[in-house]
Amino acid sequence: MDRERELKWIDTDKIINNDQNPRAEDEFTPEKLQPLRDSIKTHGLFQPVIVTEYRKGSYKLIEGERRWSSAKLEDIKQLPAVVVNRMDPKDEVITMFNIHMQFKGWQVAEELRAIQEIRDRNGHLTDEQVAKELGINLATYRDRVRVLQMGAAVVRDIATDKLQFSAALRSDEVAKMLTKKRGKLVEKMGGTKEVKDQLLAKAKARKRGISQELVQFRHDLGDTERVSDKAVEEYLREPGVGFREILYRHKDAEDAHKVDELSGKVTQLAREFRKFNPKDMSVENLSKLRRDISELLEVGQDLESKITDELGRASKGGA
Repeated sequence: MDRERELKWIDTDKIINNDQNPRAEDEFTPEKLQPLRDSIKTHGLFQPVIVTEYRKGSYKLIEGERRWSSAKLEDIKQLPAVVVNRMDPKDEVITMFNIHMQFKGWQVAEELRAIQEIRDRNGHLTDEQVAKELGINLATYRDRVRVLQMGAAVVRDIATDKLQFSAALRSDEVAKMLTKKRGKLVEKMGGTKEVKDQLLAKAKARKRGISQELVQFRHDLGDTERVSDKAVEEYLREPGVGFREILYRHKDAEDAHKVDELSGKVTQLAREFRKFNPKDMSVENLSKLRRDISELLEVGQDLESKITDELGRASKGGA
């Protein structure tokens, strides 16, 4: 996009949609657009759309499809628009992507700052009231507040796209979970804030994917029986390393835990079989026996697999 651009008011019906927009179509349903429609209807449109000349008297949309779609639904006749030079189709897609990426972090950060301003000026309002004023659901609002309370540095990192909002949110959740389930480890590492900072550092180092990883492995991070404190500490202290790699490093300990788990199941099933009354031929009693036998077979297969692996290792070691 070069310097040849101008700001002007354009008739809404003279703007045509760009079928190369990479955003999902379901983002533009009347229901999904309702909060933006309400805002435009009440306050007007503050941010211009970006268009390029298409044919004489018409313009193709480059950025701002949600604003343009909302304006059409609200029967707004004209929109402020920045008119830029014509581009080939490939450059249009690249430009749309880059505009979205530039705005994304900034938009979330500005939203957080706006929430802070509203909370400062309207301390008497409940969370429900503020969420309604902003046109967002209560859960989303509370997630925003949670990240906002992590401090100005976190908001700044989100604004400059050094940190994803979702990664910041998951880091806070996991740090608090670890404080409850691994209190001694968290204390050893310097407290909840230090653990949270380690997770944020990992999120910034990894850039993408950390949020999904924290969701996927949250149970494992909190499982003190199966995953050792040492493994979790390594994960927290090594920014560039994923949790799957840490689990692989500690595979022997995990296998030992699985064997213990299977052994415990066998012991429990043995107790159940001893309780079984062979003279009781009721459907309920026989169904329970069938389930126990099925589970015993599964446990037996798992144990056989573990024994085979160990025998294989032993024979290699002997060789």
